[in-house]
Amino acid sequence: MNPHILINFGFKEHTGRSTMNAIFAFLLGRMKERTLLIDLDPSMTSTKIISKTKKINVDPENTIYTGLNQMDLNRSIIKVNDSLSIIPGDWRINLWSPSSEKREENSYISEAISNLKYNFKYIIIDMPNIESNIASNALRASTNVFLTLENQRSSYTSFTKDVQYLTETKHNFKMNYAVSGILLYITRGNPSSKENQLFINDAKSKFGGAIMSNPMWFQERIKSFTEDGISSNGIWDNRVLTMYQNILNEELTRIEE
Repeated sequence: MNPHILINFGFKEHTGRSTMNAIFAFLLGRMKERTLLIDLDPSMTSTKIISKTKKINVDPENTIYTGLNQMDLNRSIIKVNDSLSIIPGDWRINLWSPSSEKREENSYISEAISNLKYNFKYIIIDMPNIESNIASNALRASTNVFLTLENQRSSYTSFTKDVQYLTETKHNFKMNYAVSGILLYITRGNPSSKENQLFINDAKSKFGGAIMSNPMWFQERIKSFTEDGISSNGIWDNRVLTMYQNILNEELTRIEE
């Protein structure tokens, strides 16, 4: 069975996608689903979160950068537990470019994934938030893409650019992924506030059933996950994890439809 390869997409910074990807990987591992997290973001946020959560060490000579240079990701895989594995990020990913001898430069990552020796049900790719060869490679490898729409005035402009980029790259490079939903990100307040309900209703009127039922909203507790690793030791930890679990469950439902 081929894996589902998920990307939570958007070029707008500070929308918490790397944190969400790390938490999704953590939750899928807790669900006993064989999952691989591939960190393509030079900030290495998702790698740092999983490393702090699971107390693992990353060898700088066995990362996504070294794996892609050797066209072999197998040696870069860190097995966190029986269900969860990670290919750690590397700031040097900005220096990587496909071999000039390669005709299909945008298929490098998908080819490397297809050569993995281990079977995964889900692969989550944490991609950089800039237009780049890495970004187009990641999209080429994916099976399902979820967009993020933030409740700020500038967000519709950024969102429109994201959609345009997806449309152009998918057409130009003949990509086969499905755009499976739009996640609403609420940066202040809770989803039930009047202002946020107006935002949610407006998004639904514009994009209909593409809007996911479970939004993501900013919670202070998330900062501790980024700084100290994921925890489930208290009511506020579990409140955050419940929010992400609901979003993850909906994404999994959508990609299985």
